[in-house]
Amino acid sequence: MPLWSEINPVDIHLNGWKGRMMCLEGPVRFQIPKARVPFGVSVFHEKKDIQVEMIDPVWKEWISGLEAHICQKLSEDAMNVFSVEKSCSEVMDLWKSNYRDDKLRVKLDDCSFWDKDNQPLDPPENIERWLARSQVSVLVEVRNIYFFNGAVGMVWKAKQIKVEASNAPQVGWPEEPAQIPKGTCLL
Repeated sequence: MPLWSEINPVDIHLNGWKGRMMCLEGPVRFQIPKARVPFGVSVFHEKKDIQVEMIDPVWKEWISGLEAHICQKLSEDAMNVFSVEKSCSEVMDLWKSNYRDDKLRVKLDDCSFWDKDNQPLDPPENIERWLARSQVSVLVEVRNIYFFNGAVGMVWKAKQIKVEASNAPQVGWPEEPAQIPKGTCLL
């Protein structure tokens, strides 16, 4: 599978509609930079996602270039996409990036998990906050553009996550406090 840095963003193109989603074609599956998971898995209405933190300036430039390229392509095809002409800056005003504050939010709809020895990992029954403070490698798929409530953005899905290091000493969710023994002053 290619690394993100081996892909030129201009090689990813719009490729028609699938329901309410605009499809992309080209190299849509690739490995993103090794990342840190500050908060672990998030669950909202049974939908799971994870934020992976990457601070590499080359990655920031690459993902900004990818989003700018997609916005330009949406602008060029604005009559088919929006039913009105839109400039690139107007499309950018609608754009909702999944990469904010050095963190990329990816969905976990159909994701497999692996340990550092390439052995499968089974997520715990209660997956919320799992992988917090871990170092991971992620294989993503970016196949669709969504249009929802006046916003436009790319759908990032994790296909595989490899846990390189677990519970790395970084900022994240605190561990549950230990039971305080009765009859013992701890102050």
